[in-house]
Amino acid sequence: MDVANSLNNLGNVSMSSGDLKAAHDYQSRALTIRQRLVPDSLDVSASFSNLAEVAWRQGDFEASRDYNTRALEIRERWHRTLCWSLRVW
Repeated sequence: MDVANSLNNLGNVSMSSGDLKAAHDYQSRALTIRQRLVPDSLDVSASFSNLAEVAWRQGDFEASRDYNTRALEIRERWHRTLCWSLRVW
């Protein structure tokens, strides 16, 4: 996960400096690693959110919506799981 987190950070720096191609590349690589190591995790959701931000800044609103939808789906699953587990106890 350290490599994925470093790639994520490089993606954020690239996005902040306006290098959106590099930002997309770094964030995509981070997502690939996270999906392999911790599928359906909040880290994967964060990667989708970061890619949504990059796509939005690039003016690709359809891709941004798709990434945001995927991030939301993961977060909703986590929320349902958390709510269910709280009711059990």
